[in-house]
Amino acid sequence: MSKDIQDNLSDLIDIPQAAELLLVSERTLYGWCKDKTIPSFKIGNMWRFSRKDLDTFIDQRKTVSY
Repeated sequence: MSKDIQDNLSDLIDIPQAAELLLVSERTLYGWCKDKTIPSFKIGNMWRFSRKDLDTFIDQRKTVSY
């Protein structure tokens, strides 16, 4: 297996890990996946997320408060 593929695979997280990272319930996250609110994809019947995509998702939703 090439280094690029290994790096990409190590970048993937599952529903419980993503829910913990985003501080939302797994149920909420499943809903976001279903309605395509969050970047995700399925491998078999399991949802997966790229850490980079989740970082971008978080950055796009930041608000500035003064």
